[in-house]
Amino acid sequence: IYTWCYDADGQLLHSNCPQEMLLATAFSLLGCKDAAFAHGAQNDEPIQPGTSLGLIWSVAFDKKDGVLERVYVIGPVFTTEASFSGIDKALKHYGNLDISMSWMNEFTKVLTTLPVVPHIIFTRYAMMLHYCITGQTLGSSDIFRSDQAGLAEPGKMPKRDRHKIWQNEQVL
Repeated sequence: IYTWCYDADGQLLHSNCPQEMLLATAFSLLGCKDAAFAHGAQNDEPIQPGTSLGLIWSVAFDKKDGVLERVYVIGPVFTTEASFSGIDKALKHYGNLDISMSWMNEFTKVLTTLPVVPHIIFTRYAMMLHYCITGQTLGSSDIFRSDQAGLAEPGKMPKRDRHKIWQNEQVL
């Protein structure tokens, strides 16, 4: 899992990611950076911004006297297995962005290399990151989750078939 450090103005200071520019651009283009910094300006608790692709980051904030100094990020990861068809479908969600085909192809290749970390484990990592920065212990419910998957218009979201969900639950 990659680590990232930003200053209060959103400038990337350091990362251990070999595809640093590509994934930093994705963090920004997909709306996660703005969501994280907006949250950090008002809150001390970590946030987990996510995308319709199923990517998620964990973001913790270092503040001195209530003023944001550094922003630490881990990720991106998938919290469930992602399929090529699912990734392709989700990328169409971002079709209105001005993204070159070469960037999109490179991004798609990198997506296949990202780890899958169960959400509960990734939330624990976020709690540990926050503790390392602030010394404050949090519970998993203290971490704000901001999924960008809800960006689609509500009327265009697929209907959930509650009967099929119930049938699957009965099988389990």
